[in-house]
Amino acid sequence: MDVVSKKFISKYLRLSKLRIVELLLITTVPSMVVSIYGFPPLDLIIYTLLGGTLLAVSANVLNQIFEIETDRLMERTANRPLVTGEITKNRAYVYSIFLGVSGFLILYIQTTELAALIALSANIFYSFIYTLFLKPRTCLLYTSPSPRDKRQSRMP
Repeated sequence: MDVVSKKFISKYLRLSKLRIVELLLITTVPSMVVSIYGFPPLDLIIYTLLGGTLLAVSANVLNQIFEIETDRLMERTANRPLVTGEITKNRAYVYSIFLGVSGFLILYIQTTELAALIALSANIFYSFIYTLFLKPRTCLLYTSPSPRDKRQSRMP
């Protein structure tokens, strides 16, 4: 693989925030085991993890699209690919929608309709209800800002 391809892939991996997705996946397999009182078929585990990963990354990307201006203000988030312009907003939308649809279809076709609908509902809740409505209105975000943040603490 050439250097350009590695840089391209690296940008999208950073945008995906896989470390956060990893935390979500850690709870998936044990939940599956507990729900059927035994170890589920390996193909079911793989499809569940793959579909869940794609939907979670889709939600992460939408979250970053909606918070570009906020991320620009904080040192911790100022180097994200959307903030720096390494990835355009339009490309991020395409990436998010492609991953979201793919994840939903994998879950719908390979697992159950209910699993697909629950995962899609979580994607929509996090991306739109939490990110756009709840997060900006919670006092917890304003109680102890980092001294390195460029914005001032303010109560809603």
